[in-house]
Amino acid sequence: MEKENFSMNLDEGDLIPVKKLNIPKMMKEEIKISVIVPVYNTAKYLPKMFESLEKQTYPYYELILINDGSTDESGEVIKKYIKNKKNVTYIEQENKKQGYTRNQGIKKATGNYILFLDSDDFLETRTLELCVQKVREQDPDFVYFEWKEYHDGKKKFEYKRFDKNLDNKEILENEECSLLLSEKFYYTVTRLYKRDFLIKNNIFYGEGYFYEDHIFFIKTALCAKKVALIHAPLYCYRIHNQATTKNHLDTNVHAISFMKALEDTFKIENLEGEHLVPVLNHIILRFKTIYNKKTPESYQKQFATDFIDFMSKKNIQFNDLLNPYWIQILNENILLNKDVDRLQQIIADKKISILTKIKKPIKKLIKRIIHYKKTYYGLEKKLPIYENTLLFMGFDYRYAGNSKYCYEQMQQRYPNHQYFFVTNNKEVKNKVKPYSFRYYRLLARSKVVVLESWLLSDLTKRDGQTWIQTWHASTVKKLLFDTTEPLSLKKSEKYRIKKYAEILNWDYLLVDNKTMGPFYETAFLLDSRQILPLGYPRVKYLIDHKKDEEKKKEIKEKYHVPGNKKIVLYAPTWRDYNVGVEDEHLDFRYLLDMDRLQELLGKKYIILFKDHNFKSRRELLTGNYIDASDFETQDTILMSDYVISDYSSIVFDAMAIDIPILIFAKDLLKYEKYRGVYPSIFNDLLHWGNINEEELAKSIKEYKIDKFYKNIKKKYTYDTKESDFEDFLDEKLK
Repeated sequence: MEKENFSMNLDEGDLIPVKKLNIPKMMKEEIKISVIVPVYNTAKYLPKMFESLEKQTYPYYELILINDGSTDESGEVIKKYIKNKKNVTYIEQENKKQGYTRNQGIKKATGNYILFLDSDDFLETRTLELCVQKVREQDPDFVYFEWKEYHDGKKKFEYKRFDKNLDNKEILENEECSLLLSEKFYYTVTRLYKRDFLIKNNIFYGEGYFYEDHIFFIKTALCAKKVALIHAPLYCYRIHNQATTKNHLDTNVHAISFMKALEDTFKIENLEGEHLVPVLNHIILRFKTIYNKKTPESYQKQFATDFIDFMSKKNIQFNDLLNPYWIQILNENILLNKDVDRLQQIIADKKISILTKIKKPIKKLIKRIIHYKKTYYGLEKKLPIYENTLLFMGFDYRYAGNSKYCYEQMQQRYPNHQYFFVTNNKEVKNKVKPYSFRYYRLLARSKVVVLESWLLSDLTKRDGQTWIQTWHASTVKKLLFDTTEPLSLKKSEKYRIKKYAEILNWDYLLVDNKTMGPFYETAFLLDSRQILPLGYPRVKYLIDHKKDEEKKKEIKEKYHVPGNKKIVLYAPTWRDYNVGVEDEHLDFRYLLDMDRLQELLGKKYIILFKDHNFKSRRELLTGNYIDASDFETQDTILMSDYVISDYSSIVFDAMAIDIPILIFAKDLLKYEKYRGVYPSIFNDLLHWGNINEEELAKSIKEYKIDKFYKNIKKKYTYDTKESDFEDFLDEKLK
């Protein structure tokens, strides 16, 4: 790779150095939310719903509770809760069903934004806050967020939703809003609506039947001009046997309700052309589900007849985007001929043959044979826990980072426990080889497991264990649910789903200080009680050796670094826009010109270049520098006099021991497209931003640690006054 590839190119829009990241101007008007909750026989679930509202970090909401003729203790539970509460409106009525009840809520609402919440469901703690943030930034007609299932019997969450049309977008505008019509489920509770938008467009629910959300969902998608997206499962949809839609399965009420919903659907204006196609696809799939699962066999023929009679009058035209059911129905002229028997054959669930019945257990057996070590893990989970045992797993199973330093510090301070480290590093005491039988046994039976980054999306922890995620960095760049990460999603459509499955195993997440906690809460959807602001062990190592000149000398000798020069460490992070890219198309133009910087600094300085291990191509780079990519990170920081980076948390580690930091990030505009940074954090760091090598050299030579530096250090780095992580682990092992 030629050196000129790394030179600055100011003519290219995604390679312009930025001195400050612009934060969208916030709307000034107060945002008051009306949370509308219809209640029908959910006394058992109301406390959890109320608790989720009480914990909301955005407190400016009114709660409208409408008791829709409940015959259980729901009324008593509500009255006990609302006693002495000023932000609650409580209404009692005869049973009118959910559509009518929600419409009454819209009319009673005094907030300028509306959120619907079912009384057996609940919200993540920061749902309202994150929605309001989007409202202030974008002023959309509504904010759309995602959902996850909470399985009542298992007491476990499951997040399984993804949509290719939406997952790479942060906002939908004008015609793009109709992409929502391709959603598999027409849920209307996973949004925060502008009330004026609903009233102006006469958007209300269907009344007097189930599936009342059908017309509401379609109207919002057709009428919206701007929709803001939050790619995080903030709505918790409870799965239980008492749900309204799971009742009345011995009658034809579901079939009748669906036909009423269809009638109202085709009264919607502008539901035609390309807009009609995804709605038709949704209709046939919903019809199939209701026919097979919610309609008794004695009513199925009449249901199919009613469906054909209705749809045959709609002049449905052939379109390549129609799903296979519609293609078959149209090709065989089933609507035209009103062939009810053939329609039933097409949409009926096929009876399971004896062969099919035995295929499933055979496949399960084969899977167990192939993944026999995971089966072994499952068996080990049934055996007793090793009460005083702690298992460590480093980032990518390397012996490095927080896990390494915690492992060493724990053995020194609490030698009576049993410690193991999962790694291929042969020099590590009590090494456990990744994916060995011993690995699965210790993972299944250790009292405490300390993780670092993503490792175990396909495994679940057992009761009685504590799994702690130490992560590997304080964050500058956006994480998981705070970023779209289009290339990661392109590589794996279930990227977020797999990551969240792993997060559900974490009991705690370690952070370096209290400032960072809220960023991880939203990125990983963790409760604030799961955040441990006890300081990173790797940072504690730096602080312990801050004034140890002999240690620094020893490190320099180990890595053959000149002891008589000022050391400038340049440590850029990896780029998401290089994920899944062929080697010849990897983009390294973000790098600074190290030859030029060395020339400007002179002979008193030496540059250490520590490339990121992921997508590194340092073998193709040339220049006047020492390649420190394989040096131990903390030792490299410890011996450095200056640290230059872009979006890496290495700057916070450096600040913990008062090393001058500098920021060089000329690809911020491009980086924002593929990953993004947290604006408030990055703008603080851009106080030390430099736009070229000349400015960097000058900043290095004139650097002074001033009051601003000390304030930022206090804000983002390890607070030694807090109790430490090792004490916490010791308590968990007792």
